[in-house]
Amino acid sequence: MSELSFDIAFTIAMILMLLGAFFSLSAVIGLVRFPDFLTKIHAVSVSDSLGVPLILLGLMVLSGFNLITLKLFILIILIFITGPMVVMELGNYYVTKQTDGADDDADE
Repeated sequence: MSELSFDIAFTIAMILMLLGAFFSLSAVIGLVRFPDFLTKIHAVSVSDSLGVPLILLGLMVLSGFNLITLKLFILIILIFITGPMVVMELGNYYVTKQTDGADDDADE
């Protein structure tokens, strides 16, 4: 690979990873600053859905086209599939527990 194409790939990779780091940092700030559980898991889900895949995409650009790129791509697909499902289940559990607790208090 020539010097110029390596510099362009490196620049693109750094931009992608910095964007991913920005979204991950904003998720951490949201986790600390938001008041309740549902808004906190929303902040974390943004990091799962956007921050981590952008960082992995930057690593894919840096590694070139090889087996590592395929593994990183599979990891991105798994994150896109499992991340929203886990956050949805956490939210459903929280809402169900809140509703069940309210019904128990009304019976007493």
